[in-house]
Amino acid sequence: SAELARDDKKFYITSTEVHPGERHLYSMSIDGGDRTKLTTMTGGNAGEVSPDDSTQRPSRKRYIVMIFIGSLAFLTYFDRVCIAWASEYLTRDLHLTDKQMGVILGIFWFAYSLFEIPGGWLADRYGRRLPLMMSLVWFAVFDAAIFFAPSFTWILVFRTLFGFGMGAEWTAGTALAMESLPPARRKLASGLLHVSNVGPGRVAHIEDV
Repeated sequence: SAELARDDKKFYITSTEVHPGERHLYSMSIDGGDRTKLTTMTGGNAGEVSPDDSTQRPSRKRYIVMIFIGSLAFLTYFDRVCIAWASEYLTRDLHLTDKQMGVILGIFWFAYSLFEIPGGWLADRYGRRLPLMMSLVWFAVFDAAIFFAPSFTWILVFRTLFGFGMGAEWTAGTALAMESLPPARRKLASGLLHVSNVGPGRVAHIEDV
């Protein structure tokens, strides 16, 4: 397939000519000539071209992407830190020690950071959307499962799996948001995304103030 760039000076071409299982993205001048290969990884690359005109105004669709990713960052971070507020009730109901509660709180961050690298690799290999949506489903399932955990061991298992599932959320989500905007607008967008990710930590503990 071929798509005309917004500057009307080149085409973006998606091709599987190398192998049916190899999908690559190329650019070629509208006047013809050699193609430039833009993808570097093997496999079914889900390449998407970012806007390349620094003066181009993002479309409504791109604003929707930013709002979606920002809201996602807010809600997932808020949810992750709420367990610290609920720790008093978990400790009482399941007769947990402070050490066990500390392990429950810490194991998520260990699993989350551990899986961010493979999460980013999946986003590069299969495109941003699929790993992001899989991350959300995984997050929702094991987050809900924690509610039904009958013991310390089960909470630990679910929190670990919960952390693994969140690995692609930030790596794929941030890449998707940044690639949806022209370069000149990415600094502000990146700052807003980080605010939406960290801000809930303050909101979640507002009752303690």
